[in-house]
Amino acid sequence: MKKQKLLIISNCQGPALFGRFIRPGAPSFESKWDWLGSVEVHKIQAADAGKIIERIEQADVICTQPIQNSSLEEVKIESLRDHATKRGKRLVVFPALHFDALFFAHAPRSSEWGKDYPFGATEDAVILACYLSGMDVKETQRVFHEVPLSTAEALGLALAVNVQQFHDREQKFRTDIRISDFYADWALKKRLHYIKSHPTAEVYREMAIRLCGQLEMGDFVLERVIDARGNDQFSLPVKGWVKSSLKADFTDDPEMANFENKPVPFGEVIKKLHQFYSHQPRESLLRAVGDSVPHRLRAAGVAPLLHVG
Repeated sequence: MKKQKLLIISNCQGPALFGRFIRPGAPSFESKWDWLGSVEVHKIQAADAGKIIERIEQADVICTQPIQNSSLEEVKIESLRDHATKRGKRLVVFPALHFDALFFAHAPRSSEWGKDYPFGATEDAVILACYLSGMDVKETQRVFHEVPLSTAEALGLALAVNVQQFHDREQKFRTDIRISDFYADWALKKRLHYIKSHPTAEVYREMAIRLCGQLEMGDFVLERVIDARGNDQFSLPVKGWVKSSLKADFTDDPEMANFENKPVPFGEVIKKLHQFYSHQPRESLLRAVGDSVPHRLRAAGVAPLLHVG
């Protein structure tokens, strides 16, 4: 049987999902598909447009996340639906995996920082606020894990909203693969994300099972990818008080983080961040930290030196 040409269009999750899990996990992949590779939409440059459009034209089957924002119109979800309909191609839509309900005060890094920021695209306002309050690494680590800055009720509501928003996006974009039920069932039983847009292997394995079913590859073997890794470039431990408030029972070492794809002691990451902050103008640090976390820390009586606004 002639192989069909398969193209993946996604954020950074597509290459991990197919390259680390689906291709090595399903022996039939190589005999079934002529793989045209992955297009990562956040990396598209103007010079890439022609080659990407050519690959879209070549593909018999396109697996895509519901892309809305891109400099290239042809990779957006509605353009791909129109293309597939007109050309009689198969389009398989799988969801973008975004989940941050357990990452209180976790956010994309400040736009104040340049390329020398040491922790990827991730920042935690508690660590920054502790630095601004004059705390050392050890005290920062204690506050990070032990000082509650929200209630169990508020955290539970945020979790429910996060899962519902995931479900709503699947409905809105009519994804062929649904996985919000997995998040609803397992969010407090397994660590599902390192940061908002970086899933753990737990999520990828489940997505691989469901997507292989959609692509008629019934030979996916979980054991073949049991050691495959998720997007673990950068991560912090889940705050201890968040886990206890939500009664989460997954294993998460409070003393360890991930830094440049390697597990490192959490204290070393805090030290690197404090060193970076020590070279930044205080006005930039105050803008980056915002108001909410500093006010909560002051209310908890642990950041008397920190004054914002």
